[in-house]
Amino acid sequence: MTSIREQILEKARLHLHNDEIPEQDARDSKGRIKYPNSKVSDNPEGLYEAQLKHQSQIDKGVRLKCKKRQLKELSHSMREAIVHAYTKENMLQKEIATRFRVKQILVSRLVCEARE
Repeated sequence: MTSIREQILEKARLHLHNDEIPEQDARDSKGRIKYPNSKVSDNPEGLYEAQLKHQSQIDKGVRLKCKKRQLKELSHSMREAIVHAYTKENMLQKEIATRFRVKQILVSRLVCEARE
């Protein structure tokens, strides 16, 4: 084994949480370390990888992948609802922006216009 590979393995040992690096016998034909595939019995919930991934996406929440709307695209009632959410419901501008799919600066402009 080369000195470079030994240095890489040492760095890997430092970065792993559980300090479990397979020994020499757990290598493939090219000399790379083989890591075992995760199994249902390996995690406490007893779920497959796809189910764990799906669960983590649900926990994170849904992000909108659509374009934010501009001022000209908002109806008058929508503008009033944004101002009402800020003044009466005491919501943060960032929360209002995500709720109505607009930019935070647009919420700020609408609130300032309503104050005047």
